[in-house]
Amino acid sequence: MLEFFFYGGKLEIEMLYYIIPIAFGAFLTGKTDIQTTALGVFMAVSCVLTSSLAQQWVKTQQAQFGITSMQMMIYVIPISVIVQGVFIPAFDANITEFTQFEWTAPLLLVIAISGVLAFVVNLTIFTSLRGITPVTYQVVGQAKSVTILVGSFLVFGQVLDMRNVFGMCVTMTGVFYYTYLKTRQNPSVPINTASPDKNVEK
Repeated sequence: MLEFFFYGGKLEIEMLYYIIPIAFGAFLTGKTDIQTTALGVFMAVSCVLTSSLAQQWVKTQQAQFGITSMQMMIYVIPISVIVQGVFIPAFDANITEFTQFEWTAPLLLVIAISGVLAFVVNLTIFTSLRGITPVTYQVVGQAKSVTILVGSFLVFGQVLDMRNVFGMCVTMTGVFYYTYLKTRQNPSVPINTASPDKNVEK
């Protein structure tokens, strides 16, 4: 929808056939808390809108200016630091506890590793968006979430109720249909299997 309204993308009715199952399935799969508050819904919707806008903006800027993923990261990181430096202390941090906290060497090492991993994740996202659309990225992300839940169940014995299982099935139905549509739109190029001798004009 954002691509259609702000970036001139095409809105086809077939898109609803996979967007609705994936969105509804993701909701059921991730809904483990029976309580829903207005603030929680607002924050969830805000996260979805901002992440969608950011992904579309990244792809558009990279295509428009022909910049690499690393160049995009160099531009985005200072902005992210400034924005988070303003909002995190205002909404998520107690300055007194922050200054009195004991910053040990192992803790700083963990924070540094987390920062490096976050950098790699964002670089991977930017690199991926150069070759695929934000919609494809979101579809793959939902398939990844289902895979993680199934892996947690098989490896760690995480309990899954019928709502989670039904949500995963609905999500994967949308993912499979999206894959079918993309395959139909971009059929593979047939390979010429004829021997060279038969193609030579006699």
